[in-house]
Amino acid sequence: LREFQLLETLQHPGILRTHGFTEHELGSAIIFEHYPETKCLRLDHFLAQRGERLEPEVRLDLIRQIANVIRFAHSKRVVHRSLSPQSILVVDIDTPHPKIKIFNWQIGYRTSSSSADDESSIAITATRHLDGLVEDASTAYMAPEALNGTEGEGEHLDLFSLGAIAYHI
Repeated sequence: LREFQLLETLQHPGILRTHGFTEHELGSAIIFEHYPETKCLRLDHFLAQRGERLEPEVRLDLIRQIANVIRFAHSKRVVHRSLSPQSILVVDIDTPHPKIKIFNWQIGYRTSSSSADDESSIAITATRHLDGLVEDASTAYMAPEALNGTEGEGEHLDLFSLGAIAYHI
């Protein structure tokens, strides 16, 4: 529910869009957009399969797209906190200009706005329960302070992850 509430106000082409929230016998579920007509891969799988053949311009474009999404989220006072190749979907992988969609916002948070007119003024606090919400492979891209509980909030967490992803790409 926290992730759905966070994503409701984040409408950006580089963020995997939600279509609803529902309760199911196995628990709560978010319904996300789906890409049946196009090939898509998580960034870690995309780089493993095609990384050696990627042109420098495509690599830079992927990094630029990720940075633009993070800048947008931060402008809405939202921090992802667990940005990694495992939380980035690459769509249109067979085109010269693949696009990214960021997902896995479950440990993210939003600070409140000072403006009462702002639709995203309601704060969503950061969770402290990272163990069951973050893949082990993703922790290599997370800032150490996000994992050990010191200074576990702030835009700098996403900037650390962005740098680690850029190095990987």
